[in-house]
Amino acid sequence: MVADEVIGHLAVTAAEPGRFDQDLSASLWHIADQVAGTLHRRRLAERDRTQRGRLSFLTEAGELLAGARDEELIAALAAQLVVPRLATWAAVYLTDLAGMTRLAHVWHSEQRHNAELRARLPAIPRSPLDEVVWPVTRESVVSFPLQAQGRSHGALVIGRREPALPLELAALLSDLCRLIALNLHTAMLYARQATTSKVLQRSLLPVPMAPVPGLESAVVYEPAEEGADVGGDFYDLFTVAGHGYFALGDVCGSGPAAAAVTGLARHAVRLLAKEHYTVADILDRLNQTLLEEDEEGRFLSLLCGELTPLPRGGARCAIASAGHVPPLLLRADGRVEQAVTTPQLLLGIEADARFGVESFELAPGDVLLCVTDGVTERRDGRRLLDDDDGLAKLLSGCGGLNAAAVAERVRQAVASFSASPSRDDVALLVLRATPARR
Repeated sequence: MVADEVIGHLAVTAAEPGRFDQDLSASLWHIADQVAGTLHRRRLAERDRTQRGRLSFLTEAGELLAGARDEELIAALAAQLVVPRLATWAAVYLTDLAGMTRLAHVWHSEQRHNAELRARLPAIPRSPLDEVVWPVTRESVVSFPLQAQGRSHGALVIGRREPALPLELAALLSDLCRLIALNLHTAMLYARQATTSKVLQRSLLPVPMAPVPGLESAVVYEPAEEGADVGGDFYDLFTVAGHGYFALGDVCGSGPAAAAVTGLARHAVRLLAKEHYTVADILDRLNQTLLEEDEEGRFLSLLCGELTPLPRGGARCAIASAGHVPPLLLRADGRVEQAVTTPQLLLGIEADARFGVESFELAPGDVLLCVTDGVTERRDGRRLLDDDDGLAKLLSGCGGLNAAAVAERVRQAVASFSASPSRDDVALLVLRATPARR
């Protein structure tokens, strides 16, 4: 006995009748107490070792599964966590949102049996997993549900050569299955969110642009956020009634909030242009729209222009800049000049702001380069790409190149300026005037 609890019995027999007198019985009680104490300590030590091993295994499994965001990868990891430490083979079934269950992954301690095992198991069970009659094999088969947040994500099925499943191992497998199910649930939410984000991002991207007579164009667009299609910078180029329109903007901030303003600004510019608003009026209306938003800090820089084709080629450009990086103009004779010289306020700051327009001609061979600050403020230590008119010097060496070649040369200069990746979105639009076609 230990602490008034019976943990076992010591049974002693003797051939002689009356062999156990009072003294011998007392000695036997003393021996039993000593055995009980030793046995109890060893049981506690074994229980402690088991608990530490259990926690270590679950911690290892949690760290391994935490890095996975794909259901197929989680299924593969789950099967390989179980085999061969806890079972001879394992199979993972996954249940999708529509309730369809399928065999996702199998793993055998002897890998040459993987194909045979997959062929024996039902690929798509015709009954609930807790009611499936598993094929008769040399191993005993046990199924554990994968449930999280009130939803079934499938089951973990294992085969063991031992006919009985110890209670401690059953408890460990149950805990492991809860961990697997939670990671499957997280992966499902992540996939749903990623799909939604991709769909929304694609809706913010410009549609393929129609060619503008007398001009060729090229665009570079690289969001800084990994995996994103749309960031805080945006561009657009489209035609309305034979006139070309372009826009290049930079929204304050990043992530989904900035992308929402990106979509608002791009669609607003298109709608206002189709209603034949002037470039100045487009900026005025968009400025008022941003100020009407409830949230503060929704301001952006925007470069917006209208292109009117000329009979001899090229175009007349009417352009307005709201706090944006000044565009550069490369003339056919190699001169580089700023296309916009008058600074104006950002959009979304002041309700009474009014925006002026500057006009110039793009003659055949002239190149207009519009960029966001992700280009001019590309950093390498304390140096910026545009220090000492770096961008103008870069553009001056692009004489004779077409629009795509100019855009690629600027993109390469931005990428190679520093060994560190860019922390800002990069967007640039190149327009090159061409002679009129007969």
